[in-house]
Amino acid sequence: MSCAVADQLRVPGVPFPLVPSAEGLWRVSAATLLGDVPEGDFQLSARVTVGFASTFDAGVLLLWRDERRWGKLCFEFSPAGEPMVVSVVCRGVCDDANAFTVRGRSAWLRVSRIDRVYAYHASLDGRPWQMIRVFALGTGAPRRRSPRSSGA
Repeated sequence: MSCAVADQLRVPGVPFPLVPSAEGLWRVSAATLLGDVPEGDFQLSARVTVGFASTFDAGVLLLWRDERRWGKLCFEFSPAGEPMVVSVVCRGVCDDANAFTVRGRSAWLRVSRIDRVYAYHASLDGRPWQMIRVFALGTGAPRRRSPRSSGA
């Protein structure tokens, strides 16, 4: 993705610029910010607050390699009407895993990478962190990762 420098956003604590995704990129209404994954090991955590209005409204940390290889960690409104932490990893075939329900509209999400292995963690208050899953997306690094918000 290429964008003008004026479209870049600097967020305190995020060591790379973020840019909004192109209009029409997502099939559902979503506000997205994209950033290039840094070289080497990294860790990114965010407090996610979602104004849940509909099923699957979510705040998301997304690792995107291509259409067949990606992973997302979500704070999502479940079909049962409960906020919960959910992860999905796709390596040709996608698997969805529910982690735990959350009371309230905020949770902490974290993505980490050591070498070529990624880990997703979640927390109710920023510590302690609960392991959600560990996975690899194959060789090379994802092109973008984004704090993403969808729905209301």
